[in-house]
Amino acid sequence: MSPPLPVFPHNLPSQRTPFIGRAAELADITRLLVEEDDCRLLTLIGPGGMGKTRLALKAAEQIVAAPTLQQCFADGVFLVPLENVAEANGLASAVISVISEESGFPLHVDAPLQEQLVHFLRAKAMLLVLDNFEHLLKHADFCSILLSAAPKVKLLVTAREALGLQEAWFYSLLGLTIPNDLAEQKAEQGGDDAVRLFVQCARRTRPGFTLEAEHAAVLRICTLVEGMPLGIELAAAWLKVMNCEQIAQEVARGLDFLTARYQNIPARHRSMRAVMEHSWALLAANEGEAIARLSSFRGRFRQEAACAITGTSLLSLATLVEKALVRLTPDGHYQLHELTRQYAEEQLTSAVKAALRNAHATYYADLLAQQRPRLFTSAYRQAWAIVAGELDNIRHAWAWLIDAVGAGQHELPVTNLLRQMASVFANYHLFHSLWLPGQALFDHACQVAEATGWATSDDTFAGQHSAQGTLVHLRLITGLFHFELGHYRVSLAVAEQALAACRALGLEDDLPLALLLYGRTQMRRGAHAETAAALQEAFALGKRLGLRHPCAEALINLGMDANNEGLYLEAEGYLRQGLALCQEIGYRPLAARALTSLGTSYIRQHDYQQARPYYEQALAIAQEEGDQYIVMINTSNLGSVQYGFRHYPLSIDY
Repeated sequence: MSPPLPVFPHNLPSQRTPFIGRAAELADITRLLVEEDDCRLLTLIGPGGMGKTRLALKAAEQIVAAPTLQQCFADGVFLVPLENVAEANGLASAVISVISEESGFPLHVDAPLQEQLVHFLRAKAMLLVLDNFEHLLKHADFCSILLSAAPKVKLLVTAREALGLQEAWFYSLLGLTIPNDLAEQKAEQGGDDAVRLFVQCARRTRPGFTLEAEHAAVLRICTLVEGMPLGIELAAAWLKVMNCEQIAQEVARGLDFLTARYQNIPARHRSMRAVMEHSWALLAANEGEAIARLSSFRGRFRQEAACAITGTSLLSLATLVEKALVRLTPDGHYQLHELTRQYAEEQLTSAVKAALRNAHATYYADLLAQQRPRLFTSAYRQAWAIVAGELDNIRHAWAWLIDAVGAGQHELPVTNLLRQMASVFANYHLFHSLWLPGQALFDHACQVAEATGWATSDDTFAGQHSAQGTLVHLRLITGLFHFELGHYRVSLAVAEQALAACRALGLEDDLPLALLLYGRTQMRRGAHAETAAALQEAFALGKRLGLRHPCAEALINLGMDANNEGLYLEAEGYLRQGLALCQEIGYRPLAARALTSLGTSYIRQHDYQQARPYYEQALAIAQEEGDQYIVMINTSNLGSVQYGFRHYPLSIDY
């Protein structure tokens, strides 16, 4: 009989529940510990409840389970819990205690523990998992001493903040992966880590739970807690008395709901508030103040915004990143976990919170105003990239301004700020075909302004920045959304009211937009005379004011209207003028519309040979610019061209 294989020394506890997900993180940790000789102190850094301990244990288990990996740590893999350790001698004692239980440790009463530990480890090849190090940061040099004395020892450390050691490798831990939407979740068949963890926890609470029945609500819960494992577990525990939709609603209201009464988990993990309070207690006063002020942001934000709005320096942000209270995204933004943000916001007084919201709204209104010169030019994509990157905060700023209108707040120049935001904010929604969300935003703004009396306001100043002038502008924008949605009666009524108001109040800057909306709507209704008159006036006014984009819009729409009337020579003249102006200002999406209409002018005359190159040019521009609506239109148009050529199979392919 062959002798039994030697037992690999370790003290890793068996886990009560299956480990879910984190495949990429496990691969990273294993690679760093096994393949990177220089990585001898790997720190897993993340906020409380993020699953640092479970991940570290799983990584250690994988090493223990693989003979080829065991060779790297031939003297064992040991978990060292540090929750109850208070000082440096306690650190050495904790390590000695776990090693002695498995491998024996020749302890001497007459020598300092740390010296004995260093001497023992000097020739060992070992992995030590030091768990929950955050309250021992002032003793972090203990790690350096061990690594200096024992060249084959490696440390895997979990903590809520960085150790502040030069040799430490920083591995930031985020939430479990979440599908972007319900369709993606279904395509993955519930395979995303956050959803899988929720299902596992749910079935322990309610054995008959099925994901299919509550897909959308489960996804919303996972999104609200941003994939935080503890948040998911605490939410699922409520399935005893609630369904998933009710749980999602309660989670959205605040973090106090996320509480459980399990006896065999640490007290600091029995509620999200306990987790946050534990993290907050580790902060210096100025750090707590900084994170509280940063709670005024929603979603991602840039360092420049943090400095301008909250006074938080780059150094302070870096410190908060090291403490895992703020994370740095791959594209250079910063972000608070939503549950951290909620708790931090509670620490602000009402007055400070209001002052920060005012500063926040002012900053993002100015940011949008800076993008306005880029609209309808070759630089429009840069504007949309900036808006997309800051969209959560732009929406938050807009909502605050509308709240300020409703409350009759006089501390902010709300009409000026709304004017600064409205054009760029609206055109972002229009360009990206976000018509319903845009309509809802601007309809609500108009309703609040009307309820506050803006329609009959006696302002101390007149013009576009008056309450009446601003309301006219907001109403005009709602008309644009109704037009795109095919609500022509509404857009016509809005345009007629706006025309009268612009003329009465002298709103010359808004008058071209009102004329264009009126003319385009009348064209959809087949009213040629009204269409032509409004669009010609819009062109003349735009030319006098030096507004080239409204001029181009007017010319192209005049061409479309002439096409509808069968006036093809006249249509071509308008469209070529409009195309030249689009090319002059560099706005290619509108150029694609002009080319499309030129193609249509020829196809209505059954001149398919002339029509095809215009449609092909328009399609190429739309594809390059990402304008899916024009792509769809011109793909269909090219199918019609092939049909005209009697190339029926090609027509079907289009």
